[in-house]
Formats: sequence, C-alpha cells, structure tokens
Amino acid sequence: MGGHQGYCIDLASRAPHALWRAAMLACLLLLAGAAAQAQTAIPATFTAPPGCTGFLTVQSRGCTVSNHYTCEADAEGDQWSATFDQDGLFRVGRIDRETQW
Repeated sequence: MGGHQGYCIDLASRAPHALWRAAMLACLLLLAGAAAQAQTAIPATFTAPPGCTGFLTVQSRGCTVSNHYTCEADAEGDQWSATFDQDGLFRVGRIDRETQW
C-alpha cells in the first residue's frame, strides 16, 4: 500500500487545479481498495495430522512457511515438513534419522 501513496501525491501535485480533485479522489479509491484487500486476508493455521506433534515453524524470506512435525507411528528420528506459500500447501516431505529426504 505504501507505494501507492507516493504515486498519488506526485500525481496530485502535477495535475492542474481543475484535475486535482479528480486525481485525489482516484488515489483515495485506489488506497481504499488496497486497504480493503489487505483486511480480507484470512490467516491460515496448520494442524499436524492425527498422531503427530508439531515442533517447529519456519518463515523464510521467500514468503514460505514450513511446519515441522514428528509422528508416533514413524521410525525413531523421522521428521515431516509441510511447506506453504501464498497459494497454500505445495510440499510435504519426510526426513529420516540420517537426514535423507
């Protein structure tokens, strides 16, 4: 949303007085739309599968989130990860006690 603010101020300062009000109205509508879109985002939650316990959540710079968990039925040392991006779950993987994927 911050990027739109600078554009709106620049646009309004360059517009002739008669167009200034229209430019400001357009910018306000643009900002209101961006704010409304940001408020409609629903945070996702992760629940480990039945019989499993989560132990770590990692948020990466690339806007991915990995939830790590272990399951009672697996061999000792096995770990699982479920990785999400802005579109949802895109990878589930198992790592054994020797760190083999």
